[in-house]
Amino acid sequence: MNKRRLIYIYIFLITIVFVYVYQESKSDILVDPFIDKQSIVEDFIDLSDNTIPSGILGGTFYATEIYFPEKFSGIKGDSFYVALEDGHVMITAHYNIVAANGDDAKEPLLYEIKDSWDNFRPPAGKFESYNYLDETWKRP
Repeated sequence: MNKRRLIYIYIFLITIVFVYVYQESKSDILVDPFIDKQSIVEDFIDLSDNTIPSGILGGTFYATEIYFPEKFSGIKGDSFYVALEDGHVMITAHYNIVAANGDDAKEPLLYEIKDSWDNFRPPAGKFESYNYLDETWKRP
């Protein structure tokens, strides 16, 4: 076999390996550009990993309703509201969707509490709501 032909074959194989490795590393950094409603709703079944305000009189808040604005798309900057109760008091927490580590587009999205209000419910008709009944989230 000719040496020139072997060199071309080696260059071709190295190029294929390089492209394969480059594509693998590139796919690792891709993240979802949004958080869907279903994953948010499911995350509020168990509040142990969520940031929620402390309960009043030693109680523990639990989520009773989640409100999504009409134009909610789950992208960075969107908001949603969660009604929380501890048996004595009801508050509504306002959550914003943010990038995990700043403004880098490669970072996964998460949500953090921005504000909360006592005895407040978002107005009816302007939000898509979910109620927590029988240990599942349901649309009314």
